[in-house]
Amino acid sequence: MSIPFFFKETASMRIHFIAAGLLACAAAQPAMADVVGVPMTVSAIIVKGCAIETTGPALAFPVFSGIATTPQDGMVTLSFHCSKGTAWGVTADLGANADGSVRRMGSQTLATTEYLPYALYADSSRLVPFPAAPTDPGAASASGTGNGLAQSVSLYGRIPVQPVFPSPDSYRDSIYLSITY
Repeated sequence: MSIPFFFKETASMRIHFIAAGLLACAAAQPAMADVVGVPMTVSAIIVKGCAIETTGPALAFPVFSGIATTPQDGMVTLSFHCSKGTAWGVTADLGANADGSVRRMGSQTLATTEYLPYALYADSSRLVPFPAAPTDPGAASASGTGNGLAQSVSLYGRIPVQPVFPSPDSYRDSIYLSITY
């Protein structure tokens, strides 16, 4: 007759069983595979470039009386981005209503179109005319070097005192702003 064997589990036995189980699991893992590699080159080419803000700015002069005895001034800022290190120059053409080299706004509702001359300047004192034709970026009075961040140029407008008072109306012109780089 056989006598059943009973044993009493102890904490140290539990630790031995756990350790044995972990060793069995570790032994069951597959062996590491061999690795073969090759170097890979990653490259990019960045070319110079500039982009003007998608919505064009508007230069709105203040509402004034046709009998004004002082010039009327306005200002607008053109925002753009140029790649870092790119020389740029901003120009504004003479507009849709120019007479020779004089920028003019045309009346909007009069039976016979009348014109109101104006000028654009690169400085707030309105002494340096804003360039009207593309030039060498380094020579333009509205020029600089791209820094990769948003940049801006201010355009200062002036309606000179008129020798003949203009008819009351809304006057408008359309000019094209360009960045040469």
